[in-house]
Amino acid sequence: METDPTVRADVLTACAAVDPGAAQEWCAAARRTAEPPQVRVAALLAIVDTGQPWDRDSAAVVAELSPLEPHTAGGQWEREALEYLVTGLHERGDADAAIDVAVSALGRAAEAVRAGAHPKEAAQEATWAAECLALRSRTAPARLLPAMLPLLDHPDTAGDVIDAIRDWAVPVPQSVPPLVRMAEGAGEHADRALAALVRVGAPEAADLLARGIEDRPRAVKAAFDRTTQRPPAPLPCTQALLDAVRARLAARTDGATTAGPRQSLVAGGLADVNEPVHLAGLLAGWGPSARAALPELIAALPHHTFTTGRALAAVADAGRDPEVVAALRARTGTGSVPDRQAAAAALHTLTGDATALLAVLGTALDEPNGPRDNCLRAVAPLGEQARPLLPRLRALLAEPVENRSTVPAAEAALTAATVIWELTGDQACVLPVVLEGLAWAEQPWGDRVSQRAAEVAALVGPAARAAVPRLTAMLDHPDTAAAAVRALVALHPGSDRPAGVPLTELAERVLPSLESGAYLNSALTALKALAALGPTAFTPAQLERMRRLADGERRIVGSGIQIDIIRDDEEFRAAARTVLAGLTP
Repeated sequence: METDPTVRADVLTACAAVDPGAAQEWCAAARRTAEPPQVRVAALLAIVDTGQPWDRDSAAVVAELSPLEPHTAGGQWEREALEYLVTGLHERGDADAAIDVAVSALGRAAEAVRAGAHPKEAAQEATWAAECLALRSRTAPARLLPAMLPLLDHPDTAGDVIDAIRDWAVPVPQSVPPLVRMAEGAGEHADRALAALVRVGAPEAADLLARGIEDRPRAVKAAFDRTTQRPPAPLPCTQALLDAVRARLAARTDGATTAGPRQSLVAGGLADVNEPVHLAGLLAGWGPSARAALPELIAALPHHTFTTGRALAAVADAGRDPEVVAALRARTGTGSVPDRQAAAAALHTLTGDATALLAVLGTALDEPNGPRDNCLRAVAPLGEQARPLLPRLRALLAEPVENRSTVPAAEAALTAATVIWELTGDQACVLPVVLEGLAWAEQPWGDRVSQRAAEVAALVGPAARAAVPRLTAMLDHPDTAAAAVRALVALHPGSDRPAGVPLTELAERVLPSLESGAYLNSALTALKALAALGPTAFTPAQLERMRRLADGERRIVGSGIQIDIIRDDEEFRAAARTVLAGLTP
């Protein structure tokens, strides 16, 4: 009975919420051309809300009315219509339909831009919906990017396309020529285009970066990111790029010694602070191939000790480069504790001599309010060389329990317990701290500590069976189940019923933590737990679930830094395939 188009649309949307059957009867009529656009868009949303089949007629309405946002203004339900359509279709399993809708909207946007429409208004809705779909669908990026490429031609829409090419982890060879042309220009788009070329490993990237490194902070960061990804994939160490990095690092070091006004972090200061880190990281990624840059790294060492120390350890040779050894050794005696520790750690990596590192760590461990957790993480990799620190580590565990009431303090104690166990096997010293850490599972936000405690229990093995009751309680929570399963298997090696729980049931406790939306680290931890159970633990149905994790359409990693989610999911897929191969004949 309502005649106002916006009210009619609202009534249909409300009906879909409270009486889906009635809404289904209205939808076919509501999407016809006789109805106003507001009602037709509401009908499309109601089709998804009520689970009705998505057909060609519905897709045609999207193509006709895009962009949809102007037709939803003033309604009671604030939904971004196109994004809701594509993500809703994908969520219910209609991946092909979702991708087709996004591709159609992108095509309509490109036509509108070519016809002279305002680029942002014409394309923003389509590119946002495409991005949201790409973060959920493993097959979408390869089909969406070609449809987005025409939007590279306009400066107001190019940025979103460049970022998609950079972040979506799919090769699009046809994008390289226009990106190269943009990277050869000036300004922000040139930097973003070069960052995309670097991220996808285009052969032209190294030469372009060498030619304009001083004006390409995003591209420098992208090159640094390639050295930290797993596995690392640094840009080629060409002579031109090495010379450019050396010159830029020297200029930044010279600037660090000259007093001057500091930029605000919002107005470019953050990139300014990070640039020496990225430059040193590039050199570290090249290793001995960057040996010519040792003078620049030594000069930068007092100003950026952590990153340049690591680079020196990766690039130099202790026998051929005594000046590097001398510079690092001198730095271990001056500056802040973190700087001294960084220099000592680099010296240890380069020479194998842990004397300076032990001295710095020992002093830091004597400070009750010092950065103990960070220092102890440096102790753990030393192995037998850490033995002189045992008295300090034992003293730390002997402190009152209330001294470990914070997450950093509890984690520091567990790290100390790990070192003590590996050096001495002292169960009486280590086990109380493990039990104390597992009790954190009952506290709000205590998952991280209890997971770490479960890792230490797994290291201790059967000698930690007193921890079994607390570990079995952790099985009931998806955030802690994986760590508990690994520990229970380690506490009962070779058993088909660790702590009385069948292996198949343990697998069932871990699998729910691998639902869509997981963080990468949590997902990898769950995979390690499944691998630890062995091939006899899985039913055919559970193996099929794992195959979907590795090769299904939906992404599993969905949380974290948004620009890294797709690459994180690709890393998870590779790990899942490896685990699956080890569990199946």
